[in-house]
Amino acid sequence: MAKDILLDEEDDLLIVNGDLVIGDSEEQEVGLILRTNQGDWRQSPLTGFGVARRTRTEISRTQFERDLSTQLLMDGFDDCDVTLTEEGQLSIKAKRHG
Repeated sequence: MAKDILLDEEDDLLIVNGDLVIGDSEEQEVGLILRTNQGDWRQSPLTGFGVARRTRTEISRTQFERDLSTQLLMDGFDDCDVTLTEEGQLSIKAKRHG
């Protein structure tokens, strides 16, 4: 499991007792990829799924799932299962091994 600096619910650095908090970050990383757009990450301009933008456009469930899985694979997740139901419920299972 990846460890990194954690963010709070507003994507600010999580600080407790004056110290940065470090912890398991895989879920946080998936959320950041999901919410950010390509071009938001200077060091990796192709990273970002842009879920808000995609929900406003005509896109098939299959394309949505494939594009999100591709983003996660590009970020180093090697075990990805993305499912979007007809009701709009999104399920993401992503892990890094090794």
